[in-house]
Amino acid sequence: MPWAPTPPQPQQQHQQWWFPEPRTEPATHVTAWHPYKLLTAEAIADAAGRAEASLLVQAVAETLGVGVGDAALLLQLDGIVRSIGHPSASAAFTQFADAITRGIGEAAAHLEALLVGSAATSGDAAAGVLVRLAGIAAGVAAAHAGAQFPAMPPQLTVYSTPGSQNHVFEWWSHRLDVVMVGGGAGGSGGAGGFGAGSGGNGGAWNAATIIRGSTVFWSTEFMLVTVGAGGAGGSGGVLGSDGQPGGLSSAAAPGWGISAAGGTTGGFGAGQAGKSPSPQVFNFNNRSYEGGAPQSTGGAAGNAPGGGGAGGSGGLITGSNGGPGAPGRVWVWAYQV
Repeated sequence: MPWAPTPPQPQQQHQQWWFPEPRTEPATHVTAWHPYKLLTAEAIADAAGRAEASLLVQAVAETLGVGVGDAALLLQLDGIVRSIGHPSASAAFTQFADAITRGIGEAAAHLEALLVGSAATSGDAAAGVLVRLAGIAAGVAAAHAGAQFPAMPPQLTVYSTPGSQNHVFEWWSHRLDVVMVGGGAGGSGGAGGFGAGSGGNGGAWNAATIIRGSTVFWSTEFMLVTVGAGGAGGSGGVLGSDGQPGGLSSAAAPGWGISAAGGTTGGFGAGQAGKSPSPQVFNFNNRSYEGGAPQSTGGAAGNAPGGGGAGGSGGLITGSNGGPGAPGRVWVWAYQV
């Protein structure tokens, strides 16, 4: 070999040194739920904006070892669950996320069974919401998603005690007819010279249908129901005083509400009998709701619901007290379509 200022360098050859043979066995996917990875991906997506949404879906799919469609569904449901903010929703979603790797159909069925049991035993409205979402998630058309609820008979709830309380939406319900009548007015007191007091007027009617998912959000769990009190009767005397108007009945949920006015005091010459709500029988969505009958006995209380009290009887010098009006009432008819 002739002399050269720089010795030639032989080309390096790769040699297998540590492993005699490369690993050939495929990696096995293990079902697992890694919320911290999903949260990290969500944070990145929030920072990057909508244009990076597809990268988020892809990252979740690779992290969980599921298809892109399932990953997109999982992210959508996660957002819905977070908006509900209910413990039962979060617990159910965790099981759903773990089950999703077994196939979306099986996972939806698993979630539905879990939530139906929870809702049936606890009356949990949030669980009912997730039952419906499970149907939508499985690709059920929106028009038929309600079929995810088990068939249940309609249920009537009646509120007759004056004051306010919450009506929890039946978890399986699609619609609720809310019918109400205001409290009846009290009768006026009788006067001297045998002047009978005027009977109070009955409360007014009102009604509306709540369509869950339209009138109110599916995540809305209850509405506030108020039953109007009957008005006090007027005092009898030489002249006699007027009775008091009946109280307002109402129902309200976020973004929705209706009310029915209480009865007004009967005017001069209106007659001593307490008046019934007008009409006495109120029809709404093919169902009848009956108001209190007229009260013809002088000074007697109005007939429930919503009837006006009778006016007091007159006397030679002074008259007797008028009767109080009857409380109103609220009916809630929950049903499926």
